[in-house]
Amino acid sequence: MINKQYLAGFIDGEGYLSVLTHKDSRTSRGYTLHPIINISGSEKDVLDEINRLVKGRIRTKQKQKGCKKVYDIQIQDLEGIKNCLKVISPYLLIKKEQATLLIEFVNLRIKNKNKGYSDRELEIAQIFKTINKRGESC
Repeated sequence: MINKQYLAGFIDGEGYLSVLTHKDSRTSRGYTLHPIINISGSEKDVLDEINRLVKGRIRTKQKQKGCKKVYDIQIQDLEGIKNCLKVISPYLLIKKEQATLLIEFVNLRIKNKNKGYSDRELEIAQIFKTINKRGESC
């Protein structure tokens, strides 16, 4: 049985929290913003157990022939993200800042559902780009 603390630790180590930008020519800005929690791992049974709690969507990917399969759980719906983070936020160590920002973004999006993005939502998306920017490996 997976508990809240284990889930928080798993997300701290193998998770990704962000607000992604997708090109969308149907919008006046030319893009839409999508909050996401992504949890990756190679042990499908563990991810299946986690997914029973978070109710996301599991995807399978194999990067290169001969490598282990990697499984991703994606949570993209606003309520799902909010519920997951509400449960695990007190136990996060590494991704606490991202969780706080993502909760704020989700709450703003729920409040402004049928409106354009607020300045704060755009700012949060930009902060995530900075936080999650990949650097060169040493």
